[in-house]
Amino acid sequence: MIIGFCLILTIGTYFSYYFIKKVILKRRKKRIFYENEILKRQYNYVKIRLEERFFTENNVNILSHIVEESKMYNFSKIYSNALKLLEFCKDMKKITDSNLRTKTIFKVLQDAKYLTKKGDKYFLKNSYLIAIEYWKESINIHKFILRECSIPSEKERLVYSLLYLENKIIFAFLIRSEKYCLLAKEAIENGNLQQTKKDLTISIDSYQNALAELKKFKLFFQEKNRQIPLRGSDSALNKFNIFFLPQGIKIVLFNTVIILKSSFSLEEEELPLSIGLCYASIKKLKEHLNSLESSVNYKLLNYN
Repeated sequence: MIIGFCLILTIGTYFSYYFIKKVILKRRKKRIFYENEILKRQYNYVKIRLEERFFTENNVNILSHIVEESKMYNFSKIYSNALKLLEFCKDMKKITDSNLRTKTIFKVLQDAKYLTKKGDKYFLKNSYLIAIEYWKESINIHKFILRECSIPSEKERLVYSLLYLENKIIFAFLIRSEKYCLLAKEAIENGNLQQTKKDLTISIDSYQNALAELKKFKLFFQEKNRQIPLRGSDSALNKFNIFFLPQGIKIVLFNTVIILKSSFSLEEEELPLSIGLCYASIKKLKEHLNSLESSVNYKLLNYN
């Protein structure tokens, strides 16, 4: 009888321990999920604020908190993104806190070079979006110096530097687009249709950004009536056109017309066609950009 009582007690204790452990694990998972969602919301809030150019101490503090919390909970993706955004916010806060108008042209140019180098560093790490953010801020400073500068030779040099940066942004968007297109191809080969759609959507978004930057590049020449570095004509750039249609995006590249679907179903037979079309479009655009005389790449790669 005593043995039976001990056995019942042991079994009861085991099941009680198992039940309590299960409840604790469930609560812990729930807490981790909510913490993850809270940090995501905080991160997205600060990201929007930085896009609006609010490089404040408060945003630095929020990002610092996100970095600490995500590291503690081992949220690797949020941690990595927040850490990069924190560095960017600190860099920009340092520059915006010191009024550009109170500095010499040389000092302002040093700020621009610093931001360009930081962008280059992230580009080499395949962190394309944060690299682009640094380059865009460097472009803003170049444009500020261009407005303030009165020396023709210096203005010409600034235009070359500015266009070189814009060229880097276009190619960074294209490389990112190509990367996610290949990831979509891998995902569909593995039968993961949801991931395929996710990767392909990112690829198309990045591709659209590359085309938008190209359009901005073209408009810059129209507004400024620049002949540098187009060897006397910007007609080649006019052969790039972008049209937004109900079925997607129509891209005109010289005599080639491509319609890139902006939306597609999850049906397996449609996704490979979309991937193939996107990849072919990226490849074609890269080939044209590399061969065009109007691409600043040919002259500016060795320009300091």
